[in-house]
Amino acid sequence: MYGENDFSRDVVEKFGSDIAELGEESGMLHTQMGILADAIRCNIPCKNEILNFIESLLSKNDVILEIENAVAISFLELNELSDLKLQQNMPIKLHRLLKEQHFRWLNIQNT
Repeated sequence: MYGENDFSRDVVEKFGSDIAELGEESGMLHTQMGILADAIRCNIPCKNEILNFIESLLSKNDVILEIENAVAISFLELNELSDLKLQQNMPIKLHRLLKEQHFRWLNIQNT
């Protein structure tokens, strides 16, 4: 199974030189996911690589559900995509997950 420790190792390996804070929060799945989101919000040059990395996680057959949960809760929100000019570049599975999470929150707010 691809779990939290695998994610932490891979995200630090891939993006740690550009986003030093990832290494400081090693093993903290939701925190690291939020750090990736903040980097995209700050228009980091590797933002497309980050999006593709997240998409690759969502495409793994053996990824634990907590990683998908961290993407849904701690990564970008659907309503941010337009302001960040990401609507055209958003990978399919990632976009679908953000959309599902957006509608979950709407349903919670309306109950």
